[in-house]
Amino acid sequence: MTRKISLGPLNRVEGDLDIQLSLDENERLIESAQVKSTLYRGFENLLTGKAVMDALAITPRVCGICSVSQSVAAAKAIADFAQTPMAENGQRVTNILLASEIVADILTHFYLFFMPDFVHSAYCKMSWSDEVNTNFTAVSGKQHGGMLKARAEFLHIMGILAGKWPHSMVFQPGGVSKTVSVSEQLKLLGIIANFKSYLEQVVFGDKLKTIANLQNQDNLDAWR
Repeated sequence: MTRKISLGPLNRVEGDLDIQLSLDENERLIESAQVKSTLYRGFENLLTGKAVMDALAITPRVCGICSVSQSVAAAKAIADFAQTPMAENGQRVTNILLASEIVADILTHFYLFFMPDFVHSAYCKMSWSDEVNTNFTAVSGKQHGGMLKARAEFLHIMGILAGKWPHSMVFQPGGVSKTVSVSEQLKLLGIIANFKSYLEQVVFGDKLKTIANLQNQDNLDAWR
């Protein structure tokens, strides 16, 4: 007989989710997993009856953490509808901005949302508890200040290419409304080099090339 486990509501920033897992009869394997959004936002209704290009201003407001994702989706939807091809450099800038936001979000989730949960007293008897408390206690953890500084400097990419973050209006159906000068390209390379150093020295403690080459669990165990 299949057993079902329901967890919720889980509320991280944007809204509430319910998680439902169905286990096999031995309760060792997950047969199915469903995620249900229980908080109605109504952004579809906000778009109804509006001018098409208004979607570029409205949809980024779905979320202040992943607004670039919403902007890119809206611009792509309009471009597909109008059969408008994207300029090659416009695609490059879009990809850089989208990737930058995703990387920044991963840091935010790990350092500010995920790891502080392990400071809870339920884990106080674990061998790693003291180390986690020292590094990841909310606000006062040793790792927070360095991460926030590195993240803020990395997000200068958004300022250069998108004008601001979040809720930029740089994304358009045919590309982006921004040209990138040679001096700006040099600034971007400097930002990326500094952020790479932070990742290698603090986050991973190894070269990014080494991390990227970890292909399976055995590789990870050997590296660890």
